[in-house]
Amino acid sequence: MDQLHNLADKAMADGHTVEWYNTGGIEYLEVDGSSATADVLDVLTKYV
Repeated sequence: MDQLHNLADKAMADGHTVEWYNTGGIEYLEVDGSSATADVLDVLTKYV
């Protein structure tokens, strides 16, 4: 999970909007208004 937070931090530093949510102990994120896996990965893979 640390790596995911690291990638999200890099995306935010590059101007993307990242929102974290915790629902019933399950943490997930939304990037630029979308929580769809494909959209999130499309952004975060740029920072690997």
